[in-house]
Amino acid sequence: MAYRNDLRNEKVSGRKTVFEPGWHRWEVTRIDETVSKKGNQMFVVELAEDTLLKTIDIYLLSVEGKAGMLKSFLTAIKAPVDKDGVFEWGFSDILGRSLEAFIENEPSDWVDRQGEMRHDQRSRIVEFRSI
Repeated sequence: MAYRNDLRNEKVSGRKTVFEPGWHRWEVTRIDETVSKKGNQMFVVELAEDTLLKTIDIYLLSVEGKAGMLKSFLTAIKAPVDKDGVFEWGFSDILGRSLEAFIENEPSDWVDRQGEMRHDQRSRIVEFRSI
């Protein structure tokens, strides 16, 4: 039997990728609007690292008082802003754009399928800046 799978929108998980700490150049390759576990509007943005061609997902809340990373991201990506300083943007304004982001690595403890505790490192983005 032959199979046919359209996997063009699938990506190989970058979850296990641990990046060198510090500033990296990234390109926005995907953005989706969704809702967090707590019911808050958020955007999931996939960034591709320029030299390694590995990706990382970032989760940007869009709720007043919790949107600091979204503001930092939109500022760094140079998203359109109106005369009052309000961001007015769409996905087309940021897809394919580049920025720099600072990576920090932190411990990530988890239990495997055999019940064993594992200790890994996990990369996360803590700051953005324009190129």
